[in-house]
Amino acid sequence: PRNDTSQLIPAKNHPEMPLRVRNLLEEVGDELILKIQLGRTPVQDFPLKILDFLSHSKFTNKQLELGYDEIYHNYLLITIQNSRESQVLQHILGNARQNKIPSTILKLEKAQRIALKYPSIPDELIDIYDIPLTRNKPLTLNRLISVASNVDKNFFKYDAGENNMCQTFVENIIDINGLMSNIVDEATLNALKPIDAKALISSLGSRSNIVKIATDLGAKFDKLVFDRKIKWKKSQPKDFALMRSTNATDSESTDAIYNTILQLEKNTLIFAKKSGAKGLKDSRMKSIALILRDKSNLSSNDTTWTFGYEHVSVRRWMFSRNQVNPIYNLPVVVLINHTDGHIYRALSLTDNFLDQWMPRNRPYEESKRHLPGNQYKLTWQDRVFTRFLRYMFVAYFHCFAPRIHQLTHSLTDHWSNYLWDKHECTLNDAAAIFICRGDKMPEDSFCIKYNRWRNISMYVKGLVDKEQELNQTFSSVFIMTDDVSVMNSIQDYANPNSTGIDEPYARKHLRNRQLMYNIFASQACFDPFNRIGFEQFLVSTEFIIQYAQFTVGHSDSNVGRYLEEIIYVQNQLKASVQSNSFVTNASDSL
Repeated sequence: PRNDTSQLIPAKNHPEMPLRVRNLLEEVGDELILKIQLGRTPVQDFPLKILDFLSHSKFTNKQLELGYDEIYHNYLLITIQNSRESQVLQHILGNARQNKIPSTILKLEKAQRIALKYPSIPDELIDIYDIPLTRNKPLTLNRLISVASNVDKNFFKYDAGENNMCQTFVENIIDINGLMSNIVDEATLNALKPIDAKALISSLGSRSNIVKIATDLGAKFDKLVFDRKIKWKKSQPKDFALMRSTNATDSESTDAIYNTILQLEKNTLIFAKKSGAKGLKDSRMKSIALILRDKSNLSSNDTTWTFGYEHVSVRRWMFSRNQVNPIYNLPVVVLINHTDGHIYRALSLTDNFLDQWMPRNRPYEESKRHLPGNQYKLTWQDRVFTRFLRYMFVAYFHCFAPRIHQLTHSLTDHWSNYLWDKHECTLNDAAAIFICRGDKMPEDSFCIKYNRWRNISMYVKGLVDKEQELNQTFSSVFIMTDDVSVMNSIQDYANPNSTGIDEPYARKHLRNRQLMYNIFASQACFDPFNRIGFEQFLVSTEFIIQYAQFTVGHSDSNVGRYLEEIIYVQNQLKASVQSNSFVTNASDSL
């Protein structure tokens, strides 16, 4: 059986395993794995341009034909328990995070040879996907790699021309260790699926063997240099000054952590310029950038709308149940037919169905700018397309700066370890409550009617209603708010020893709940009117988008509307998904 390691050759003893990997496995291979994540980075342009040149542009044509907007290098980020020493970051911060279980992140990948090393910051920690571990089945690093190396006959070979490359290497490790069935997130499954490298390499024709020759030479050079211990001059170790002991949630410690991460960012400006392409987990959206390079083939005498319609064929390819190839020579009548689009699905199409359809499955804003004169009447085709454009741009431009992703990753790491250590649960069934107050009273519909804020109980009711619908209880709830009194009240309601009597509904349903919040934000909230406060607001937003299975907020807040739209766009291809499937408004009554 796959999980029987009694007859396995330990990876640390395998003669084909690089010496550096064997040494690292000997040192930390028996440590318990705390978390596994799939990581992706786009393959650099230079080697792709060489392949395109050698194939007389056939390589790029084949790439577009196969629907690959970008080619990725896949790897695994494996967080293991460090029973010997703390992380470097913990050393930098002194005792600020002394209650955190020491852990180490390792990067496992295959290029010309297998590599196991410490990842760099930040590019290898940005485009990542969680691979859930099997509960009550402890897994060590040695076991993970040894099981795969004994079952996969091509484990140590690299030949892209035979579809044996980094992506199949990663997929096989996950599959052989029985973790594939744990993955329910569609974006993760899509990211894990290997490309057809054999078809791409075949576009080189008689030069197809160049790729294998190059990787074989690289493997031999790597083995010659590193396995035979050719010595390189070692750089002097860096000394770090310890920061004073402090509570990790107070404002001074927040500044310390923030400044430390800024220091780590110092030399990543080049990456930051590239980060605009990494905002989406569903890589199909990025095809827009490729298709926009060539607009010359789109022509028609039938002017359907004045916004331009070079994106329409992309929309058909990405969102329609009846997908078509992303080409421009389709008739306009076909391009504007979105009746099979999931987010526009309805029993009939009339001029007013989009205004009557509830739940609406459409964004809040409908721009009427740039129309020819004042007499132009929007058709339903116009409305469908402009709503698609808004959804598309919300998703395409949802991309935070690298430091926001770094802080979100640190926040995720904190709560993942905390939840597992305390409850042996993960972030896979977390919910969120977003309560925005600040200076928003004049814009809040409830305040306009009753001259007061909604009770916290009204937000909690949205959570409870969803739990009753799903017949499950969310194991943890992430709280995001700009009001300190709200955060303090919710924490009091969750405290089983609280003697308060206000808001009995919220107290009843929050008591003993596991609450989460942004530990880097001062007073567990954020202040949107200063820089670090606004950045912590973005961190909290990104955390909700990535991990909350259900969010209660309100569309009176522009952030609430944004959460609804971006989360909907990222999930709308799933069956029966509607606007309020993952985000809902707090009610106005109990």
